[in-house]
Order: sequence, then C-alpha cells, then structure tokens
Amino acid sequence: MREEVVNHEIWVSVGKTNRGKSKSQKMSIRRLARMFDEPSVDNSITYAEYVKLGESKEGKAIQGNKKAAAGFIVAGKFKNGSRKIGDMQGRSGIQIDIDYATPEQAEFILNGSAKINQWAYVWHTTRAHCQNKPRIRIIVPLTKLVKGDEANAITRLLALTLAEDAKEAIEIPDLVSFRPNQIMYLPSISKDQDYLHGVNLDAPILDPDEFLAAYPDWGDYTKLPRQESEDSAENTTGKSKMEDPTEKPGIIGAFCRAYGAEEAIAEFLSDVYVPGQSSGTDIRYSYNLGQAYNGVVIYDDMFIHSHHGTDPADGQNNVFDLVRIHEYGHLDEKAPSNTTPGNMPSFKAMSDWAAKNERVREQLADALSFDDAEFDDLEDDEPEEKPKPKSKSQPATDDLLDTDPEDEGSDESDLDDEFDDLEGDDEPEEPKKKKKDDKADKWQKRLVVDKNLQPEKTRFNACLIVGNDRRIAPTIAMNDLTGSPYVKSLLRFSKVPEVHQMPVDDKIVGRRWTDADTAALNVALAAPTKEGGYGRDFTNQDLETAMLLAAEKNRYNPVLETIKLVEWDGVKRVGTTWVNFLKAPDTPYVRELETLVFLAAITRLYEPGHPFHLVPIFGGKQGGGKTGYIKAIAFDSKFYGELSGDFANLQKMLESTLGKWITELPELKGTHRGLIQDIKQYFTSEKDTVRLAYRRNAEDFYRRNVTLGTTNEDEYLRDDENRRFCPVPVAVHKHDVMDFDAFIPLVPQLWAEAMVMYHEIRKKIPLPRQLPLNFQSPEAKREAEERQTAAREVMIHEPVAEVVQDYLEKPLSVEAVAAGDPDVDDFEGDADSPQFVRNYVTATMLRTELAGSPILQDVKMAKDKVLGQAMRSLEGWESLGQCRRLGKKGRWFCRAGMDNNREFVPVEAVQEVDVDDLLS
Repeated sequence: MREEVVNHEIWVSVGKTNRGKSKSQKMSIRRLARMFDEPSVDNSITYAEYVKLGESKEGKAIQGNKKAAAGFIVAGKFKNGSRKIGDMQGRSGIQIDIDYATPEQAEFILNGSAKINQWAYVWHTTRAHCQNKPRIRIIVPLTKLVKGDEANAITRLLALTLAEDAKEAIEIPDLVSFRPNQIMYLPSISKDQDYLHGVNLDAPILDPDEFLAAYPDWGDYTKLPRQESEDSAENTTGKSKMEDPTEKPGIIGAFCRAYGAEEAIAEFLSDVYVPGQSSGTDIRYSYNLGQAYNGVVIYDDMFIHSHHGTDPADGQNNVFDLVRIHEYGHLDEKAPSNTTPGNMPSFKAMSDWAAKNERVREQLADALSFDDAEFDDLEDDEPEEKPKPKSKSQPATDDLLDTDPEDEGSDESDLDDEFDDLEGDDEPEEPKKKKKDDKADKWQKRLVVDKNLQPEKTRFNACLIVGNDRRIAPTIAMNDLTGSPYVKSLLRFSKVPEVHQMPVDDKIVGRRWTDADTAALNVALAAPTKEGGYGRDFTNQDLETAMLLAAEKNRYNPVLETIKLVEWDGVKRVGTTWVNFLKAPDTPYVRELETLVFLAAITRLYEPGHPFHLVPIFGGKQGGGKTGYIKAIAFDSKFYGELSGDFANLQKMLESTLGKWITELPELKGTHRGLIQDIKQYFTSEKDTVRLAYRRNAEDFYRRNVTLGTTNEDEYLRDDENRRFCPVPVAVHKHDVMDFDAFIPLVPQLWAEAMVMYHEIRKKIPLPRQLPLNFQSPEAKREAEERQTAAREVMIHEPVAEVVQDYLEKPLSVEAVAAGDPDVDDFEGDADSPQFVRNYVTATMLRTELAGSPILQDVKMAKDKVLGQAMRSLEGWESLGQCRRLGKKGRWFCRAGMDNNREFVPVEAVQEVDVDDLLS
C-alpha cells in the first residue's frame, strides 16, 4: 500500500437511514476501508429467504429496509445535511455497483487484470451477493471534488475499464452508479451469507482533470458511453415497468395530460433547459446551468431523464415533478426528512398553482367525463316525437273567433304553393348527423376542487354534478302538472351495482321521485372514480337541493308529450262526440261548448292560468257512462281526478288537482247556498296562491286543468246567476251505455285535432292576447241561458218570497193606513185610489200576517228563518239587523233608502226612489 494513498482524505457524507440527513466529514482512505471490514449481520433471515422477498412488491420494500438498517455513505460533500442534488457541493469518489458481472468478469476485475486497477479503490460485496451471482461495490477515490456532470462522465468512462471489451464493460454496472448523489449502503449480510472485501491501494489516486483530459468531448452526453437499456425510459430508472404519469389520478395526472415534456419545458423552463443535439431518435436538451450538454433525454414526451449531475432534477421525472423541482423545489430545504412526498411544501405549492391552470382544469373535466357506452341505449328509451302534420282539413276555428275567413290577408305560406313543382322539392331530407359538442362536458372545470383536483363536498358541486352529468341530469324532470320532481329514466351507473331504483313503466309520464331515488343517487356519487362515481358523500340536503334545480331545468308536461306523439289524421271530430257518443242534443250550443272545452284544455297546457270559466254539467240517468267519458278523454284516467269539493279550502282544492288535467266536479245537488260564492270564485280564478304542507314558501299555481261535472238531477243549480255551469242533457243510461270501445281509440285524435286548432287560432290571435274561450254565436248563448234557468233548483224560501212580495206591495187605502198610523193625516190623497205601502216589517210580523197562507203552512222548518231568507232575496229591501224601529226592538227590514221611521209610505215616494236608483 502506498502511504500517500491510505492517508489521502476525501469528503464522505454518512447517514443512518436512506431518508435521513447526512453529515459530511473528511475521512482517510484507511478509515474508509475499515468501515467495510465487518458487515452488519441480520440474524433474522437467511440468504435464500432474503432473495425470495424480491419476488413481490411488499417483499422488495422489506429488502430495502433491511439494507438501509446499516446506514449509508456517499463519497461526496453536501451542505445543510441534505442529499439533494442541488445541495451537493462535489463528489470525492466514484461509486460503481457491479451487479451484472459474471463470476469470471468479477474475478477479472478483482485479480488486477482489469484496467481499472491502475487507480486505487476499495471494494466489498453487497447484500445480494453470492458466488454464482456476484454483487460488488467499488469506490474509486478522487484527488479533488468534482461536480455532478464531471462525476457522471468519469463514472461512465471508468466503467469501460471493467472488461477488455468496451461494450461488455459498460453493461456491468447498475444504472444507479451513474447518479451523482446515489447513496451506498454500508455492508450487511444475512446470517448464513458470505462476505468479501478488499482494497487496491498500490495504485495512485485518480486525478479527474487528467482523466477527463483524455476525453475532450466528455461534456457531450451523446458521446459518453451508455448501456443499451438506457434508450428506454423504463430501464433508465432501473424499473421493470414505468407507471404512465398521464394515468395518475388527481393533479399529477391532469398536469401530465395537459402538457407534454417538450411543451412544458418551452412554457415554464425555457431558461433552465435548451434544446440539445439529438442523435437517432433521441430528443435531448442541455441543462443550461451545468458544465455538460445533451444530458437531458425525453422519453415518450412524458418522462425526462437528466444525466446532468448539477441538475436539481437529476434522474428521471415526469412533467409535473420536473416543473415542481425547478419552480418550487427550494421550498423543501427546511422540510423534515420524514416528510412524505405529498406533504412536501414544493408539492403543495405546485398543486395550488396547477389547479388554477386552465388547461389542467380542462383535463380534470375530461377525467370526470364518462364513457359514452353508458348512453348507447339512451335514444331507445326516449319516445320519438313525430313532426307536426300538415292538416288535411282545417278545424272550424273561425266560428270561435267570430271572424270571416275571407277577411284574412294573404299569408306568406301562399307563396310556397307557387314552388311546389320545383325539382327536388319532394325529395326527403336526410337526417342531420349529431355533432358531438367538444365543450359539452366542460362544466367540470367549474367544480370546486381540493389540492388533488378532486371535487369538494359542497352544495355547489352537488348541484353542478346532478344538473350536468349526462348519467343523472336527463333522468330527473319537473312535472308541470304536479309541480314536483319525477323520474323519467333510471340513473346510468352500470359499474355500481348498488344503485337500485324502481323501474319507470311509463316513459312519458315517468314516476314520482322518492327517498329511495335520493339514496341511489347518493350511492352513485359516492362510488369510487374507477367505478364511474365521484368518491364524494354529499349530504341528503345538498342532494335534494341539487335534484330540485336539475328537475327545474328539465320541466315537461306529460300531457303535451303524449299528444305530440299523435299525428292528426285530418278528420274533424271535436264538437261531435257529445252528440254521437253521449247522445246530447245536436245544437250549436252543445257543439260549441264541446269545442271550447277541448280548446281550453290544450290552451291551459301551453298557457297555464288562461281564463276559462265554463263548466259543462252532463245531466242524465245513472249508469250511462257520463263519468266514464270524462275519464276517457283524460287518456283512460291517466290525467283524471275529482275535485275535493271543499271550495273554501284552497289548499285541499289545489292538492286534488295536482297532476290532473281533466277534473270532475262533485255533485252540485244540495250544495249549501253559502258555498255558492266560493264555487263561483274558484272557477273565476286563474291561479291559486298556496303554501303546500311540504313546502316552505307560498307559490302561485296557475290553473292547468279544465273541469266537467255530472248529475242525475234535473234541477241542481242554486244560484240565480249560473253563467259558469252549462247544463248538457245526455240520453245515455244503464240500458243504453256509451260505446267506449269505439270512443277510446279516438281520444288521441281528438286531442291532436284540438292541438292543431290551438296553433291555428294562435296564428290569428298571437300572444299576449287572450283567446275568446266563451260562447260566440247568439244561438249558443241563448240556449245556454235557457238551460241554466231550467236547471236552477227552486229553494224553499223562493215561493215564500213571492207571497211576501205580494203582501208588501199590496196598496193600502188612506183609511186602512190611518187606522194604524196617526201621521197618515199629514198626507193628501185621493180616497178613491190606494196611495200607501208598508215601509217596515219583521219576520215575526210576516209570520203573523201570513199565517193563513197555504205556502207558509207547508214550511216545516223554522218559519222566521225562511221568512228572513225570503226578505233578503227581495229586490228593493234591505236588512237593518237587530235595532229599534216604530218603538219596537227586532230584526227589521225596510225599503231601500226609506229608513225614515214611518211604517207606511206613499206609493209615489217608493216609485221616485226606484227611478233614482235606475238613474244612479
């Protein structure tokens, strides 16, 4: 041994674990060699058991921990106790791991035959060594510290001296030998393993300047020797299989998909790397701040391997990490050594910055866009809407509008007739191909995400997902008739079998959204992303909010959708079915009223709340099919319902109409007179303002239904003004029932015709003008009044009122009046003609005076009550209530405007009041 060699000092950094801090210190070659004299013996495992651990991923991790237990050294100097490439101040020795030498090659090296023996070195076997598969580490000390680029070049060139053949020699070292800051574990062996070590200290210390001087192009990495496997990114790292960074979840994968390696360098690191000279298929860059050049190799535009020993990103990195290290790597200087990669300050800073990058957010959106295979059968589930037909025969709308067709101006559509014979006009149009909207799924960019670009559990995110995800949004819709969310189709999460929902039997109407559907939606969203979910467990309140808003975007009217599927055949039927099927009288009144009902029903589908105050009442014997007809026109009861009958309770009335389009009025016979005003008000109103039991706020519900009634009575109207109720006598009965088999198939055609009718009228009377949904012809108006009068039910007080009227209007002579009123003498009159009538009266007085009347005797109930009702029904009289008049206390009535405390008044005075009333 040369004394100057063994006493030569080099910088060595020593650490306890592979992740721990290292301590740099000067050490003599003698002392360095002694560190390899005695290995650490692991008595817990045999060599065979240790080797077997390498067959699994978990086993390899155990192997690594066992090797690291002995500690590590690096032949170099680092600042701040860090082993990062940026903190490396220089390498003091070259470390070569001989992992791929045959026993013969290993013997050739260690017996002094290899050219490497012209320089001093120390060596020892490593943990995986055995006689048949030698594993040897050689440490070649240097005369001075060298930078990373120099260390890399020396290592590669020195590797050529391991065998006589250069190509054979370069393949002997493990690739990790070429990393400037690569650690080497101190010797350790299994309990039954052999250990060898030695030195070659008779040779001089390698002088890096002298050594590199022999290779003038050492700075060009393309001129340096390299192993065949280094042409592959996988082999460059020493890994058998590289994970595609673009497939990583979260921010790393999104960034790597947004930017390729070359584009990222040009965009963010153009001052760090400059394009190099590529050879063959290599794409190379040079580290702008280093000594060498062409040392950065791009693989598949996603991996960047830097061979520059002074590059902080030395070794292989994906695009995300390359930018992270150069832009934010300095933030990690004070991070504890046991900090996990995901918690490093540089990772957090890079993630925050990348999350704001528009292109990265677009990649997040793409990552949350799901395979179109989920939607392959979507169109099959949707009913096909047929085009609007050209009517073969125009419905008679002009009668309803009270206009003359001849008075209408020419229409632009008339010009189309001039070109009917043009060539190609009859050729069918080719269906337009749907273009996929590239921005269709970019709503995902608006999601509020966490540091890993995963959606946060916020109400906003829930609404954004439910309202836009094509597997969810189209399945929820707001039913216009019910004002509540409905399920139109099932959620499309084929990879999540836990998403169970009841089937939707009626694809047009759908079914009500239930708590079970909310639960299914919650499970779908909480499913892992690999199963098509979002991995987020939203609250039920957030999901209900999201579901309501999504449904509101998809409002639909099931009746309209049902009718739009029907093409009218051009045969006019509206206005004839009451006559043909219910056997109603064939009069203008009946035909016009039927047409109005059908037109109003369509109008209220398009224009909820449109005024329509008429209520047809089918009157006839029981069992003929009156109610059946009403149910049939509601598409076989699908949109039929009965009104609650509690007209004073708007909430109950509204709840009885939700989801109903054709409603039936309860029997009017026996309706309390006090309820008449409520009934009249209900059918006059166009909307109801109600807070439903399950809602927080009051809402306006515009009328979407039309109402018809049935009765078995001849007299059932109890109000004098019955313009709303339109009696329609029908002749069907239980022995002559309506022909439903013939009628029901015609119902779709009736509504298709009514829809065409509506659109034609709206062309003549455009919005916002209201349609005249009332009787137009004089004949219809006259018959309506006659039938309303005939159907009015005679109340018990009405015949009594006639008797009272005669009594009160009977003229009294002066003598008769004078007998009961001393003030009569003040009036001058002709004794031969009656001049006075009664001015005050009470029910008690009438009961006494009219006790002999047969009509009053027939009244079995409280006579004073009936007489009071009679008085209130008389015109020209008013109730004074409980008061004192004529010296008596009672419930007095007096002639209107004549409350002068006189029991009798002249006839002339009464007539003068009547004239004044007429003029006022």
